[in-house]
Amino acid sequence: MEFNSEEIHRFWEPYYLDNAILLKSARLDYPDAYGTFRSAGGSLYLKGLEHMTAVELLVCLNQLSALSVKKWCDAGFFGNLQLDWEKAYLASCLMKLKGVISPSDEIRAKLHLRRLRRIKDTTFFAFGYSFNDDRFYGDALFGVKQK
Repeated sequence: MEFNSEEIHRFWEPYYLDNAILLKSARLDYPDAYGTFRSAGGSLYLKGLEHMTAVELLVCLNQLSALSVKKWCDAGFFGNLQLDWEKAYLASCLMKLKGVISPSDEIRAKLHLRRLRRIKDTTFFAFGYSFNDDRFYGDALFGVKQK
């Protein structure tokens, strides 16, 4: 499944400010997802910073994780799982940073879904992730409440 910037913008428009929709294209090949992102020009909140911060990269991670889980769920990869998309969030994130990502770099990420687990009324999706050839990488747990 491939998604262009227009489709992604429509997906995120109800939730994000326009300038914070960083995901510009995605390719979902279950259990892997690939995304490219527009630069925030450095930082979304600091002036003159010449590199992306963990804050922007977490926004990117959240946007690609949510799009992937929602579209895979819609495609039936998780059976008849019914999730409440108004209650989706990054539950935890282990981050490792080997080098900065410049706003002039092409920003790209890969996610790999390792497992999912239901705890009470929430389904958690465990991802490994990598940005720009492991300059920023780690493990993330994306949670969504069930309906």
